[in-house]
Amino acid sequence: MGKIDFVVTYLDSEDKEWQKEKEKYAKINFGDELNSESRYRNMDNFQYWFRSIEKYAPWVNKIHLITWGHLPDWLNVENPKLNIVNHRDFMPSLSLPTFNSSALELNFDKIEGLSENFVYFNDDMFLNASVDEQDFFLDNKPVLNVRLRPIETDDDFMHLVLSNTIALNKLFKGKKLKISPLLNINNGINSLFFNLEFLPFVIKKKEIIGYQYGHLPYPLKKGTYSILQEYLEKEYQKTCCSKFRELDNITLWLLQDYYKASGYVSPSKISGKVIDLNSQGFERVLDSKIKMLCFNDNPKTKNFGIIKKILNNALQSKYPTKSSFEL
Repeated sequence: MGKIDFVVTYLDSEDKEWQKEKEKYAKINFGDELNSESRYRNMDNFQYWFRSIEKYAPWVNKIHLITWGHLPDWLNVENPKLNIVNHRDFMPSLSLPTFNSSALELNFDKIEGLSENFVYFNDDMFLNASVDEQDFFLDNKPVLNVRLRPIETDDDFMHLVLSNTIALNKLFKGKKLKISPLLNINNGINSLFFNLEFLPFVIKKKEIIGYQYGHLPYPLKKGTYSILQEYLEKEYQKTCCSKFRELDNITLWLLQDYYKASGYVSPSKISGKVIDLNSQGFERVLDSKIKMLCFNDNPKTKNFGIIKKILNNALQSKYPTKSSFEL
């Protein structure tokens, strides 16, 4: 299967120069939910991300840290496993500057030295227990939960799912969709139930109605990026040229949807959990055996400063020892 790299994005929203550049382009509101303050603000706990990786995935080959240009003061940039990647190192020049995470994610294949199989993390996604390569890739295929989900455009993010699904059906027009991943018991009983309920519609219409998307670490194949860039060039270019996320952008979820529809996937139950910051109970979930956690900030988060302190205290208790990525 070869080596596996991790890619993680970092943003310091308190950087005055970044704020100044963002303000130059933030004249149009593309949707409060997609581009709200909560999508940019810093949780001040990135050091715990590195501690979780070093503790629970010491086998990782390389960590590619994607940044606008700023770095934490505590970061050991001399760590041999660390590769600092500026946006300008891999993004098309016409796309810069960008404040659109989807545009960045659709160009990861251009990161110099990136392994064919890699896992992408947002900086709010932590490992909570030991993982191995087979948690992300099995038989050289991405390990994913495959569940159909009809699209309801009741929020901005579901509009992105709709854009992905329209693009996916365009990509598979006249081609045979793989049904077997939908019927694989490894997805779990709940996913199998959903798939059996909606499968007749898929077979009749010969179209995907949409897949359940997730917000946990993403196993990805570098070589498959060219499929989007070549066969969905219009959608790809539109997203790359969007300074901020827009409702008709495509996203990284489309790549995973492609794996599912083409059968290039190893079906699995969901091995992580997304935690709404308002729910708290952080210490309890950090004491659990759940392998991957995402502490998800969003526009509905209340008392952000207080919750951030509570979360970071819990993370300090979970990961008290500095990693080799810290000075």
